[in-house]
This record gives sequence, C-alpha cells and structure tokens, in this order.
Amino acid sequence: MDKTKKITSEILLSAQEMFQRYGLAKTTMNDIAKNAGKGKSTLYYYFNSKEEVFKEVIKMEMDDMFSHINWAVMDANSCHDQMKEYVLTKLRMLEEKKNLYRFIIEDITYPEVGEYLDILHKSYNTREQNLLKTILMKGVNEDLFHFSLDKLDVLSELLVSCVRGVEYDILLNGKYKELNKEIDLLISFFMKGLG
Repeated sequence: MDKTKKITSEILLSAQEMFQRYGLAKTTMNDIAKNAGKGKSTLYYYFNSKEEVFKEVIKMEMDDMFSHINWAVMDANSCHDQMKEYVLTKLRMLEEKKNLYRFIIEDITYPEVGEYLDILHKSYNTREQNLLKTILMKGVNEDLFHFSLDKLDVLSELLVSCVRGVEYDILLNGKYKELNKEIDLLISFFMKGLG
C-alpha cells in the first residue's frame, strides 16, 4: 500500500470510530486527527472538511457491507440458502454498524451530506437489487419460483424494501435478537410466495 492510501485509510478508520461514537455533529476534525495520531494539518491535506471525511466513511461502510453480503450469498449453494444468507448477513452487518447508521438516520442536518447519501443509497439499492435478481433467477432455473420474468425488477425492488423494513426495526427499536430468530419464517414466506 502506498503512503497516501495508508494515511487515508488510517484517517478513515479513525473517523469511522469517532462518528460511531459521537455522530457527525459532535465530531471535529481535531477529534479525528487526535484519534488517528495525526496532526490536524495532515487531515486537511487529504480532506477539505469533516463532511467530506464522513462521506468517505459512509461509502467505505456501504462497500464493506455489500462485499460481505455478496460473499455470503455466493458461498451458499441453493437458492433458499442464498436468500437466507442475504438477509442474515445484511442484518448481522447492520447490527455491527448500527451506531453509525443510527446517526445517519437521526443526525443528518448537513444538506451536502444528505444529497451524497441519497446518491450512495440509490447506488447501493441497485447493487442489492441486482444481487437479488441473481438469486431469483437461480430459483427460476431450479424450478422453485414461477413468476413472469418481466416481474424480476419489481420483485427484487420489493424484496429490498421488505428487508429494509426489518433494518429500521433493528436500528430504531433494537430488535435484532427478536427478528434474527424469525428469519427462517421470513425466508419461507418469500420462497412460498414466489413458488
């Protein structure tokens, strides 16, 4: 890893920790620099503002989450197991990152950050929907699902929305343990509904 990437990575990991602990509003560039063991001028050499750092941290988090979900899905063999891994891995990753995501939902008052998050969110949704389309097509090929292929886009979008509802219960109501126990029921519902 070259020096620039190494320093940027150290800054982002430090910022990630600070944002998870205090949120965007209460974290300063000085806090990030001190936590990273860097001077404040070093931060300003790589980033113009804490909002810019925050955007990069969120992008890093979303990329990390999607990578974990994608790996878990691709490691599973059957369509049922892929669907289960999609939901379980997503919810587990969300539970691990819930402090940061709670701040995103509750604490974003910066218009520039909000606009960027909208763009990231749309991009992430597209990636997730494409992954679900792959799972759904596997189910069609395995003769588990019987739906018109022109419904593939809308079904993937609906599934993402359903899981997002569970996400909000985890983030806002702390229901990870209760909901995690019911994942098999949710997956069975999906599978039977598409069959």
